[in-house]
Amino acid sequence: MKDTGRIIFSATVIDNQESYRKWFSSMQTEEEKQNNILHLKGIQDFRQTGIFQTSDKNSPLYDATFEVMGSVAISANGEKSVAVMVFAIIDPKGNPCWGHTSIDYEGGETTVSYSPRAGLAGLKDLQGVLTHEIPVNQSLYDQHAVVDYKFEYEFKPHVPVAHMRNSYKNKGKGYSLHGAHIKWFAKPLCGEYEMELNHQEGVVVTDDPNCPLFNTRYFGKSFRFKYNDTHKALSDCMPNRYVDNEGNIIWLVGQWWYGDHIGCDHLIAATGKWKNTKLYLFYDGTKIGVDARADNAFVCHFEYEYE
Repeated sequence: MKDTGRIIFSATVIDNQESYRKWFSSMQTEEEKQNNILHLKGIQDFRQTGIFQTSDKNSPLYDATFEVMGSVAISANGEKSVAVMVFAIIDPKGNPCWGHTSIDYEGGETTVSYSPRAGLAGLKDLQGVLTHEIPVNQSLYDQHAVVDYKFEYEFKPHVPVAHMRNSYKNKGKGYSLHGAHIKWFAKPLCGEYEMELNHQEGVVVTDDPNCPLFNTRYFGKSFRFKYNDTHKALSDCMPNRYVDNEGNIIWLVGQWWYGDHIGCDHLIAATGKWKNTKLYLFYDGTKIGVDARADNAFVCHFEYEYE
């Protein structure tokens, strides 16, 4: 099935900015800084909301809202380099679906594509590809923006996380130590659900020094879907950013299902020497899952595969 229309986006909200020139200067010699293949000025974390407009009342996007958040790497010349985002689509009845995307500005990409990876209730099995042009074709005086979109979709079950195991040859184990999820805000959804936006920071340790995540620090954000009566977490969709000790950046997008005790993160974009790397993290709550601590921090154990 196909649908066309437009999205009216709000002004972009910048949540966090990091200057990587200052950070490099405390960790690298002048020669190392000159030879660093990143030459990044910094990172911006952002959020944006929107609403879909289409004449097709049978489209799952009819009068639906759009939530987008992620981060973008800014090159030394001030231009956008790479962006990674997760998104949530919520229809007028409060049914949500969510997924992720990335944009390679340096590679010359001119469109952005969104593919739902999971959902609840009426949008549980929605799959498809939503695309629009980059940059937007119209900017409004109040810093809102309008883009024309195309959406090809169908309804069928999503592929379970377990089917992604044994994808790559290099394997090992590790853990992350991170603080509690800090909530920005929450909104009610259909029936028994609500959606929360939150963030957290931490560090990662792996048993393989060649693993891209070896001794990295990370900053993660999450769309967390919860039961609105007990506030118990049901699922997370997370764009997590990792930075190694050379300044290379890795973005993993995670999908966790707490009721099934499973989670999977996979590499969606990277800079520097990890740019062509493939990587999965697997979390199994029944075996290696999450250890809570008295200081409100968490230790999350995982298995990984990469090449």
